[in-house]
Amino acid sequence: MVRKAFVVIVFISLFPGCGGKNLEETDSPPEKLYEEALYELNDEGLFGFFFSADYDSVLYNLRTIKLRYPYSPYATLAQIRIADAYYQKGEYEQASVEYDEFIKRHPAHEEIPHAYYRSGLS
Repeated sequence: MVRKAFVVIVFISLFPGCGGKNLEETDSPPEKLYEEALYELNDEGLFGFFFSADYDSVLYNLRTIKLRYPYSPYATLAQIRIADAYYQKGEYEQASVEYDEFIKRHPAHEEIPHAYYRSGLS
């Protein structure tokens, strides 16, 4: 009986360790997420060598902004940066789709010339 109680206590004490992400990680403000993504996209590495951007984390941060903060000005910027990430990653077809979507949704945005240019290159 004591042995079963001990096993149950040990099992229950391990449960809190299986929790999810920290609140700080999940509730980052859009400015912080955007700056992290932008830094990763623009980082050139050591003298332009030994650089491999983590496009998955960049895309994750930018999509998080779009989903959690849709009315923030950073959501609009995140949309164009998602297209930039695909372009830099070499996925030109997806980049073109993202640029075209940005052009349709934000025809008067200041980034429109950039979107048209990169869409053409894609």
